[in-house]
Amino acid sequence: MNWKKPLIYWFPMVLLGMANGFFRQFVLNNYLDETAARQLSTLTLILLLTVYVYLIYNSLNIRSEAQALWTGVLWMFLTFLFETLLGFFVSGLSMSQIMREYDILEGRLWILVLLSLTCLPYIYFRSKHRR
Repeated sequence: MNWKKPLIYWFPMVLLGMANGFFRQFVLNNYLDETAARQLSTLTLILLLTVYVYLIYNSLNIRSEAQALWTGVLWMFLTFLFETLLGFFVSGLSMSQIMREYDILEGRLWILVLLSLTCLPYIYFRSKHRR
């Protein structure tokens, strides 16, 4: 397996994340406080990503546990890099503000998105290759 397919299939995840962010901003924030809206939005994004990875999984042609883990780590890294650069250069956030999104003790659940992206290819690989 080469790195091109996981990379290509990562780009629609950005669009899912952006659509989910718009939904949080323009819908959820009207009904929930900021923390609850962020938490629900995080869980919604995990659900969207889970369905998306399920739909594309066979196209990835993952042949081993190592490839599944590598794909997940790649997606996690790309997402972290994208979110960090977007926050810093586009939104003008400081690094401490960006890192705050990962503080689960403050009720910030964004780290769960990264963990999900890391694990989903492996979970689907294991479910398809049960012994």
